[in-house]
Amino acid sequence: QTRVDALRDRALDMKRRFAVDIDAIPVDIENRGRALADRLRASMEEFDRESRSRLGREAAILSKLADDESRVAANFDAARTAREDDYVRLRSTLDAHNKAVSKRDEKLKARLDDDLARLKNHVTVEAKVRWREDAELAAA
Repeated sequence: QTRVDALRDRALDMKRRFAVDIDAIPVDIENRGRALADRLRASMEEFDRESRSRLGREAAILSKLADDESRVAANFDAARTAREDDYVRLRSTLDAHNKAVSKRDEKLKARLDDDLARLKNHVTVEAKVRWREDAELAAA
């Protein structure tokens, strides 16, 4: 009988422990669920903050890249325009110089042609004068 009483006491003790556990387990599950939900919500908020921060940094980098690209393109355009302007200016200066040299060459050639024609005339006149003087000397 003592064994039966001990087993009955043990069974009653287990029933009480099961009753306590049956009441405590759902409360524990609920508490753990809330804690897990809070951790998940905090993780999601941190993820959202990090995403917004990353997107902000990416936007700043893209903006800086676009600004740099625009500045470099403007510098290239300005340098190209300056080179083209220099080329046009130098080309017009060279053309004006070539024109002036050509004009001076033409004037020099014309003057030399005039001087040569005058010298030929003087030589011809001198030759005629000498021929006449020689003829006069021979006739005398």
